[in-house]
Order: sequence, then structure tokens, then C-alpha cells
Amino acid sequence: MMNKENIINICIVEDDRNMLQSIKDMLDSHQDFECCAAFESFLPALDYIKNNEQLDVVLLDIGLPDVDGLKGLEMIKTVRPLVDVIMFSVFDDEDKVFQALRLGASGYLLKGESQSRILQYIQDVVNGGAVFSPSIAAKVLSFFK
Repeated sequence: MMNKENIINICIVEDDRNMLQSIKDMLDSHQDFECCAAFESFLPALDYIKNNEQLDVVLLDIGLPDVDGLKGLEMIKTVRPLVDVIMFSVFDDEDKVFQALRLGASGYLLKGESQSRILQYIQDVVNGGAVFSPSIAAKVLSFFK
């Protein structure tokens, strides 16, 4: 069993209540991860993110009811530049992907990813990597060809 200091603390910002609960349950069932906060809109999440020094990763939806997730990413990076933010979205268009990368996202995952992949991707980001769903990685690579 890991000690408390080695647990990856994650905040989820996702407006789909079922998806939010599913991700939260997945994280909480794994000993290396803890969902320390979950929000269905951005502004309450921003207050939490600003004031939580233990936070490692924010899993951030793009289509939120109060603040667009890309604008939210920009706001998070202003108040907590070192926190890793993984965009978690149904949108796979290049404009959103590249805007997220320009704003400092550590990854971009599509909502169809398996739970085991999501956990691995979070671990990879915490270890200094950048993560993309395979179809997003293909878009990024094709841009540079």
C-alpha cells in the first residue's frame, strides 16, 4: 500500500453527472489515485484548484455550462501553472486540440477511452509525459507531415 504522499490527487471537472461519477469511482477504486474533488461546472472548480496545493492533475471537460473548458484551462494555468491539466472531451477537431496544447494542456483524451488507459495516461502525465488518445495523436502527427 502506498503512503498518502505518493497518491496522485485529481480534480475532475465534467458536466455529465454519470460520466463524472464513473470517473470518480474508477479513481477511488485504485490505490494510487484519489479524486480529491469533482465539479459539474468550472467556476467552483477554479476556487478549489486555486487553493489546493496538494492537487496533481485536473481532468477537464471542454463543453462546460459556465466557462468553456479551453478558457478554463487558460485560467487554471494562470493561477496554478505547474498543475497538469488533461483535456477530456468528445471533441476531436484539430482547432480545439491545438488550442489546448498552446494553452498548456498536458494531454487530450477522448471520452471513449478505457478506464485502464485513462489511469495509465494520468500516471504518464504525472511522470512528465504528454498523453493523447490515439486518434488525437494521429491528428497531431499529420499536422507536422
